Amino acid sequence: MERHNLSSLQVAKFLSAHPKVIKVNHPLLESSPHRPLALDQHKGRHSGMMAFYLQGEKEKAVKFLDEIRIVNRAASLGGTHSLACHPCSITHVQLTQQEKEITGITDNVIRLSIGLENAEDIIADLDQALSKI
Repeated sequence: MERHNLSSLQVAKFLSAHPKVIKVNHPLLESSPHRPLALDQHKGRHSGMMAFYLQGEKEKAVKFLDEIRIVNRAASLGGTHSLACHPCSITHVQLTQQEKEITGITDNVIRLSIGLENAEDIIADLDQALSKI
């Protein structure tokens, strides 16, 4: 769990600084409104789960998922391997557009579950995929 925690924060910091990423949801980022609660309730620990919003629409998100190599595309998240999901195409496809917007599940969001791979390798994979969209 410590590896999930440390690596996910490294990845979240990388993504939050990337010019093709609009927003990153990770409770331990300095910019997160949930950081005080996460620090208090979870003693600064977090799983490997996060979400990020790409600039552009659905096509960019799908292209990003086509380009990742170390992180695997998946319908459900969690486990020892890093996984990525496009909720609008898989897990939230039954929701109306209004319901998606209310819940923050827009066409440009990607959910990530950071596994136990080397954080630098994960970041390199995400970076090369982002460079292609």
